[in-house]
Amino acid sequence: MTRSHMPSRPPRLATLPLAAFAPPDAWIIDDADMSSADRLQLYVGAEEIGDAHTDFVRDPASAIVLPFSQRSDVLFFLMNAVVLAVCTKCGALAGGVSNYHPIVFPAHRGLGIGRDFHLVTDENGMILFQPEYFSRAGYAARLAAHKAAVVQAIREGRVVHPENRMRYRTAW
Repeated sequence: MTRSHMPSRPPRLATLPLAAFAPPDAWIIDDADMSSADRLQLYVGAEEIGDAHTDFVRDPASAIVLPFSQRSDVLFFLMNAVVLAVCTKCGALAGGVSNYHPIVFPAHRGLGIGRDFHLVTDENGMILFQPEYFSRAGYAARLAAHKAAVVQAIREGRVVHPENRMRYRTAW
């Protein structure tokens, strides 16, 4: 496919079957099993997120709005090609998306921020990395994001892959 024939934005999550976004045969690894190269890639991504946060001016009016989110504990911001998540209570950087990799820093894990990174990038036409393996939390975040995106698309009357309608038929 030539560049001129490539879609201008990636397909929306709701139009992808779950297996295309979170493959059932993907490797699920524990953090302890990550290779040195994987750790370096995460470190570089985390450093870029930190650098973007340093340059960023905190203005709640410029936050990315997820129309269906009730979240008030974290604001998401787009800074060049980096998405930042900032805790509203303490102003701390909770994580970000850099080089197509979502990273949630340890103190903020377990709050659904990883899921919301996928939703933010979906709403803003950004592409996320499609890895062959995931951390346990990363895979769970993808599953949760896919379901949330499909349910919201159905509520809004947008296009949804037929398989997704069947998979989540009791969720809306």
